[in-house]
Amino acid sequence: TNPITTIFSAQPSIRSKSVTFPKSPVTFAEIRSMHHVASLRRASAAADKRLRQDDGIVEVFDSFLATLSDAHDVLHELKEWIETHDALLEPAIGEVHATADDLVKAILAGK
Repeated sequence: TNPITTIFSAQPSIRSKSVTFPKSPVTFAEIRSMHHVASLRRASAAADKRLRQDDGIVEVFDSFLATLSDAHDVLHELKEWIETHDALLEPAIGEVHATADDLVKAILAGK
């Protein structure tokens, strides 16, 4: 497989860090697009007078839409997990602040 290199910067670092994902034919945007198209087709099927309620067409679209939503959620959760994992592995550089207030003061002071 040809990996896709993605940079997830967690905090300032003196070295670059990359994460590789295997190539996937489906991206978040494509999942959203498929969901939109399937939603339109489901609405069309629901409005089609030639279809009967027991045909199961609308139910299949409902199942497909739920599957797309689940896939999007799982991929998003995985992306967040990888970003958090990488952030935790990134060595800290510079000054360590004991509290959020100390950090804000340092940022405002230009440190």
